[in-house]
Amino acid sequence: MKGADAYPGYFSLNLDNDIKMEATSTRRAGLERFTLPNPNDLPASLAGGTLDIDPENGRITIGDRYGSSFGPGSDHYQAFACDDLLSSGTQKLSEYGIWTGDT
Repeated sequence: MKGADAYPGYFSLNLDNDIKMEATSTRRAGLERFTLPNPNDLPASLAGGTLDIDPENGRITIGDRYGSSFGPGSDHYQAFACDDLLSSGTQKLSEYGIWTGDT
């Protein structure tokens, strides 16, 4: 890790591979953003992904698969995230959805 910044409602972390991760939240919402270094080929090498929302348990799981970023190899790598939003099942989600940032 190269550096981190944190205060109530915001956290950021610069990873060793120059990816910047940011997270922010309010009482009813949370948002994560990953900023990739330029140049990168992740949009071109995306081999598939999933996003599952389990409103009963308040769990969001995300998984992406990426192909080789160079050469003829068939290596793939994966990225995962899991967020638990509820307090041990004592709360329920009344609304949920996703935002992709596309215009």
